Amino acid sequence: MAIVSRESLYSFFETGDIPTQEEFADLIDSYVHQVEDGVYVYRPDSAIKRFGIGVAEPTSRLGIAAEGAAEKLISLYTSGGINKWSVDLNPATGENNTGLNFSQETADGSISRLFIKESTGNIGVGTLNPRQKLHVEDNNPSSLTGVKVLNTATVANNGWSIGHVDDPDSSRNGGLSFQSDLDNAMERLLITGSGNIGVNEPDPQTKLHVSLPASDPNSIIALDENTGIVNVGPITGSVVFDAQGIQAREGEYIGDTLSLTTSSLHLQRLGGDIIIHGDDAIGSNRKTVITDSGSIGVGTLSPSEKLEVNGALRVGNTSTLNQGTIRWSGADFEGFDGTVWKSFTSTDAAWAEGAKGEIYHESTTSKVIIGSSSDSGGGALRAESMGETKEDSYSVLVRNSEKNISGVTKVRASLVIQNDTDWGDGSSKDIGFLVSKVNGNSTSPSNNFAAILNGNTLIGGIEDVEGSPIGEGGTHVLAIQRGMAPKVASDLGAVQLYVSEKEGVPSLFVMDAKGGVISLAKQKAMSPAMSDPVTTTYDEKTAKIIDNMRDRINQLEDILQSIGFLDK
Repeated sequence: MAIVSRESLYSFFETGDIPTQEEFADLIDSYVHQVEDGVYVYRPDSAIKRFGIGVAEPTSRLGIAAEGAAEKLISLYTSGGINKWSVDLNPATGENNTGLNFSQETADGSISRLFIKESTGNIGVGTLNPRQKLHVEDNNPSSLTGVKVLNTATVANNGWSIGHVDDPDSSRNGGLSFQSDLDNAMERLLITGSGNIGVNEPDPQTKLHVSLPASDPNSIIALDENTGIVNVGPITGSVVFDAQGIQAREGEYIGDTLSLTTSSLHLQRLGGDIIIHGDDAIGSNRKTVITDSGSIGVGTLSPSEKLEVNGALRVGNTSTLNQGTIRWSGADFEGFDGTVWKSFTSTDAAWAEGAKGEIYHESTTSKVIIGSSSDSGGGALRAESMGETKEDSYSVLVRNSEKNISGVTKVRASLVIQNDTDWGDGSSKDIGFLVSKVNGNSTSPSNNFAAILNGNTLIGGIEDVEGSPIGEGGTHVLAIQRGMAPKVASDLGAVQLYVSEKEGVPSLFVMDAKGGVISLAKQKAMSPAMSDPVTTTYDEKTAKIIDNMRDRINQLEDILQSIGFLDK
């Protein structure tokens, strides 16, 4: 029995021939038997024919049953009979990794080139264990394992490659690379394994590192289209960055030409502080802030005014005539009042307003004259009221600050006069405060005063020895602080008032020029007056004299008690 050609089979059944048993066997062996050979022609109905290999009733036009541990389906051969490709369903035998696999048959064995995993539907190119819907894998030392994308309708370049990098440089190794022009690959974007992104930067050192060669003209910000490395916003209104700085630009297209100009650069456009050198490790004296309220602090983060500089402030020269401007002319500090530049330090008339008679500084004598055209009469400071005197007017008004500073226990004085002269001459007179005379009203009595001390008037210290302010709660009080008794003032021809102790109570004393002292101190009450009638021992005239003396003494006691010299 043998498989013979169709021509031989035809000769067995020529007219008049009777085929032998062997010829019938050759006929049967030369064709496929559906049952024994497992090759079926299946007809679900008269109009449909399906072919099955190992499948008696295929559900498609061709049905193939796999065989063997690898679940082989198809082997594809060259015209020379060499098996090149295979299709199977279980390429990783024994690992239960079933799916549709296309393998290349090589001298080293079967190598999977495309695999669709049955359990997940993931597609593996170069791998039998795809972990994503498309998993591309290759062992490509010091190069790129990736995917190429090419639109053959364009000749701009040879397409793009997106892939996983193997590189001796550890910072690049394992990165995801985007490269253009694969014949002369140029990397445009790299995402390293550490998460750094480089745009035209092969070794990004930060989370976003954008770079271009210094020789590339597009790396320079200019008022030209396509300049700057990074552009944020539409080209007609954007912020541009390069290694030299940041620039805000705006413009419009005139035909095909874009005309750009500079525009305002907004920082913290919606508010909030702007801090320069904001790191906590940097001291406040090195910081600059523009606060949310619009104040500027240099060397401080808490400016109390619109501009506060913690350090020196240097100004330069200017020729602009803006009112309120301060400048350094090169020789002097000056301020412009809207009409003229005024010197702050001039030796001629630092405070003059064009002429004497207002505020004038005489440099040769170091005098300041206010309200007078004359500097005669001596004194470093002279103030006069030259105009018509109004009601409740003052030549000089000295006031302490009206600001209430809580918790301050120090003495605050509106005017302090101190004479430190020591001439060493007994006939000289050092006067701290002098009102020589007050001219004007000549009516009698005169209403002119040398000094008016409103409220409580204190001569001596601020507090008495017990610590309570003298005259506390009073309205018009003259208080003299106790101290040491004065010396006899006979050589001065003066009468002196002082306070000293009398029976443990501070009392007022008056000393005349000869040293005689009168005490103004309240005394104890006198003994009760006698009310018994004068006896008849005296004659009528004497009795009347005694009664009169008694009445006068009682009257004197009443007077002394009324003025406070005696207790009642």
